[in-house]
Amino acid sequence: WATFASFRGQGGITLRTNSPVTEPAKLLGEGYAAVAITTGIHVPITLGVENESAALSGNDFLGGAKQPLSGHVIVIGGGAIAVDCATSAVERGAERVEMVALEKLSEMPLTPNERKHIEAYGIEVTGRTRLRAIKLANGAIAGVELMRVALPAGKKFNPRDVADVAGSEHVVPGVKHVIIAIGNRPSIAKFEHAGVFFAGDGWAGPCTAVEASASGKNVAKQIDAYLQAKDIPSFAPVKPLKSHEEVPG
Repeated sequence: WATFASFRGQGGITLRTNSPVTEPAKLLGEGYAAVAITTGIHVPITLGVENESAALSGNDFLGGAKQPLSGHVIVIGGGAIAVDCATSAVERGAERVEMVALEKLSEMPLTPNERKHIEAYGIEVTGRTRLRAIKLANGAIAGVELMRVALPAGKKFNPRDVADVAGSEHVVPGVKHVIIAIGNRPSIAKFEHAGVFFAGDGWAGPCTAVEASASGKNVAKQIDAYLQAKDIPSFAPVKPLKSHEEVPG
């Protein structure tokens, strides 16, 4: 709120809350000269597996009420959010926490500190494995079905390159909670339309606060050119998340 307060103090900025926009291009016909979409990536990616609705999304688990856990908890995912979910599960009472991911531990996109947390919290890591189904008993999670995957020799890890290992499916019983934290996607898919611009995570994928700020500055420069009917600058092939405009403040 301090940030918004400073913006409002500069004048000319209006903050409208509880005003969802699903078709941003329509704003151009409602008195707006340009639209910048900076929604980030907050919609959980789903797997489409059996009984997935019984699982918690990483977003809901971390952002919702801190419900106590117990027993064996499986976290699907190998990124920073998955690590946050795993460590939080330990703190909330889980007796055994296991991360299941397509990556091996060495391939996970983690900081050295996040890797230390995995060890410090006693979290198990099962790599080269994917979730096939969640098993229920009397309406509650009772286990999971997993399957091993393989990466072609010599290939650098990419989720698109892994393939199922035939006959490797197996059921892990006794699981009490499943948390799916495989990433997020933007709520508004990128599209091309004159006067509509994208910046930040929703355009370039996950990025740091500094990179998101730089992206916003670059889009501001593009919008300024658009409003003056000048050539709109392009930042490719230069790294798009590096600021190319000095903005005071």
